[in-house]
Amino acid sequence: MTDRNPVEIFTSKSGLSNNLKGLSWLLGNEVFTLFHLVLIKILGLNFPVIEIVFIRCLTSSVILFPLLYMHRNDSSVMKDIKLNALRVLFSAAALTSNFFVISKIQLSQVSLIGYLRPAAMSLIAIMFLKERPSIFRWLIILTGFSGIWIMLAPDNEGDGFIMLIALGCVFFGSFSVILQKKLSQTMDNLSLMIWYSFGITLITGPFAVTLWKVPSMREACMLIATGILSTIAQYFFINAYRYAEASFLAPMHYFHIIPVTIIGFVTFAEVPSFNTVLGAGILLSALAILGYIEIKQNNYVSEKEHAKEP
Repeated sequence: MTDRNPVEIFTSKSGLSNNLKGLSWLLGNEVFTLFHLVLIKILGLNFPVIEIVFIRCLTSSVILFPLLYMHRNDSSVMKDIKLNALRVLFSAAALTSNFFVISKIQLSQVSLIGYLRPAAMSLIAIMFLKERPSIFRWLIILTGFSGIWIMLAPDNEGDGFIMLIALGCVFFGSFSVILQKKLSQTMDNLSLMIWYSFGITLITGPFAVTLWKVPSMREACMLIATGILSTIAQYFFINAYRYAEASFLAPMHYFHIIPVTIIGFVTFAEVPSFNTVLGAGILLSALAILGYIEIKQNNYVSEKEHAKEP
C-alpha cells in the first residue's frame, strides 16, 4: 500500500472503498474480541491461566491445520524456524501474562495497558536497535508508563506484582510483534497463525497437564469457544489490514476502550476508579503526542526521498 495523506485517503473513491471494507472487518474483529475477553475473564476466576491458554491455542490449531493441509503447496510454514521459535516463546509469555492480568483487573485497565505497546516498542528500539531519541521523546515514553503506574496504583505487594506482570505482557507482546513483522516479509498469514497456535500449545501443554482442573461440560464449551473466537477475530484482523491502509485503521483501535468499559460495567459491575481515569488521560495524551511525532517524522523522510528523485 502506498503512503498517502489523510485527505487523499478520504477523497479517493478506491481508497475510501477499500478503507471502509477494512473498517468493517475491524469492527467484526472487535465483536469477536469482546466475546473472547468476557470468556477469559469468567474462566480465569476458576481455572489455571495456563490451562486456558493451552485449550485456546489447541482449539485454534485444530481449526487451522486442515486449512494448512489444503494450502500445503503454497505454505511457507518451514521457513525461518529459529526466528519463529523465538517469536513463539515471546508470544506464549505474552498470552499467558495477558490472561493472568485479565483475571485480576478491570477490562478497561487491560485495554489501556495494551495501548502502551507503541511506547514499549520505542523503548525496545532504543535498547536493541541503538536508536537515539530526543529528550522530548524520552519524556513522552516515561509519561506513558507513569500513566499505567497511576492507573494500577499498587497499594500493596499483590498489586505491584500484577503491574509487573502487566508490563511484562506489554514487552513480551512487543517483541513478538517486531519478530512477526520481520517474518511476514517471507511467510504467509496462515503459516504465521499455525506457528503461533501450535507453538504455544506445545510450550504450555506440560504445565497445563500439571495444573489441570477438569471442566464441566459447560466450562469445556466455554474453553473451546475461546479458541474459536480468537481464530475468527484474527482472521477478521488480517483482512482488515489487507483492505485498508494502516494509517486509516491505527486511530480506530483507540475506540476499543469504549465498548470494553461498557462490557466491564454491564457484565462484571466494573466502575473505573479515579486513578484509572487519570492514568488513562495521561497515557492516551502521551500516545497521541508520540503518534503525532511518528507521523511528522515519516512525512519528513518521505519528502526527503521525493526531493532526491530526478
